[in-house]
Amino acid sequence: MVQDHLAFPFTPQEHATMVVIASSLGLMPFTIGSVGILPAMEFLTNESENGPFRLDWVQLFVWSIGVSILGVAVTLPLRKRFLVQEPLPFPFGTSSAAMIGSLHRDTDIADRILRAQNHLDSTNDKQKPSLVEDSVDTDDSMVQHGWSQNNKLILITFLFAALYSLTAYFIPQIRTVNIFGNYIAREWLFSLSTSPGYVSIGLIVPPVTTLWIVVGCLIGWGILSPLSKFNGWAPGSVSDWESGSRGWIMWIAVALILGDTAITLSTMLLRSFNVYVPKLLGLTTYLKRHLQSDNEEDTQPLIRI
Repeated sequence: MVQDHLAFPFTPQEHATMVVIASSLGLMPFTIGSVGILPAMEFLTNESENGPFRLDWVQLFVWSIGVSILGVAVTLPLRKRFLVQEPLPFPFGTSSAAMIGSLHRDTDIADRILRAQNHLDSTNDKQKPSLVEDSVDTDDSMVQHGWSQNNKLILITFLFAALYSLTAYFIPQIRTVNIFGNYIAREWLFSLSTSPGYVSIGLIVPPVTTLWIVVGCLIGWGILSPLSKFNGWAPGSVSDWESGSRGWIMWIAVALILGDTAITLSTMLLRSFNVYVPKLLGLTTYLKRHLQSDNEEDTQPLIRI
């Protein structure tokens, strides 16, 4: 490993920080809207509205800092709700921690992941035995052998994905497989993508999530897309975003996302409202009583005759 040749040890915490910085920089074009909202604003604004809407690099820099600070400020109140109160599995966080722990051969990280998983499972099944107790009895040789096997598996998987992506670049036919024939793939966009990235997401995300993704695919592209095409709601080509069913079903998907998000946030705000408003009312009542008592003391004469 590279850390064996470093003057100072490269800790898992530093590794996680490096991953956060790299992923944040990689996702920055999406999170600040430079590939979605900002180009859309250029098309949506006309000359009467001082358009087209364009930002130079200084304005884009200020915009990026502003939305980053706003995003952090908005997510801070949600931490208690989604990280502390809800026993969520967080598959991406768990997989990232497991990989970093495997690369650094840190058994404590693996034990903490098992404890968190056991705590999550105990909320659903109180009788389930603990996995941590079974894992503590393993000796150091078995642990080291496990780390070596995990690192070899990571290296082999990485090389396979890299080789596949390189091959698919020169032979694009292996990336997309027309499992229902060329006509269905060309006219209705039904094909199978063999990208290793999609496979990795399916391995990490819980089965119930991937199942609903498949259900949404079948409903959207197998039912709604032909329905909108044959009824004349989207008479254009299926791949057309403006007049085709691809853009038509997108609005339904956005409506479903917004509806679910609105209900979820509303219930969360109502619960927070029920928690904090009584405390606020109690504080105001206490302050009112305290002020009234002070006023009564002030109205009393200092010397009685």
